[in-house]
Amino acid sequence: MVGAIAIKSNLSSRGILVDATCPMCGLVEENLQHLFRLCPLAQQVWKNGMLDIHSNFNENLSFQDWFLYYIRLFINLDGKQGQRLPHFIATLWSLWITRNNTVFRAHIGNVGMVFSHIRVAIHQFSVYLTGTESPDSLSPKQDYPPGFLRVNIGRTDEGQTEFRLQVDGAWKKRCRRAGMGWALSLATNQRDFDRGSVAVGMALSASHVEALACLYGMGSFPFNFLHLCTHGFYKPC
Repeated sequence: MVGAIAIKSNLSSRGILVDATCPMCGLVEENLQHLFRLCPLAQQVWKNGMLDIHSNFNENLSFQDWFLYYIRLFINLDGKQGQRLPHFIATLWSLWITRNNTVFRAHIGNVGMVFSHIRVAIHQFSVYLTGTESPDSLSPKQDYPPGFLRVNIGRTDEGQTEFRLQVDGAWKKRCRRAGMGWALSLATNQRDFDRGSVAVGMALSASHVEALACLYGMGSFPFNFLHLCTHGFYKPC
């Protein structure tokens, strides 16, 4: 969780240009400590919830230590089958879901919305434990979190493509070293990749690495139906 989720402070540390202000309160930088503990919304949720946690107590305690403290506390008090531990996890998850709805769906996050997500999460957990309902009932009715099936960066959209190109990149901010990888699968064999390769180099940001991976990937498959035009300052070496 620490350093792994796409919270704004993590994105900024990876070189992605974002407004790092908390989308819930707009007061300070969004990081794990603030979003899940110290944001006014989070404090209200913890204080008014089943667990009655004063999340702003001992602000100098890191989020990781605070998180582990309550995990160990609830296991010691109730065992692994107690009710407080899943409620604690559901509250963290619901704060994150409410935050994502605010960022990606322009929803207005509030305490009631968080509690609604907590009820859904607890219900899903009980279904998982008892197996009394179909697994399909665990899936939310809406597409969530938001995503997409494919993206078209060409001049026209021809519908179903004849191939699928997947790319990925890794970047170290301190030394600006980058690694790119790409793989191709034909429409008749979408699950198994037919060709692929990797490259290393230098990049200015994480987004730059992803763009380079896309460029290298498109340029490495000389099919007669693929025409590549680029405009910009970068010239592949």
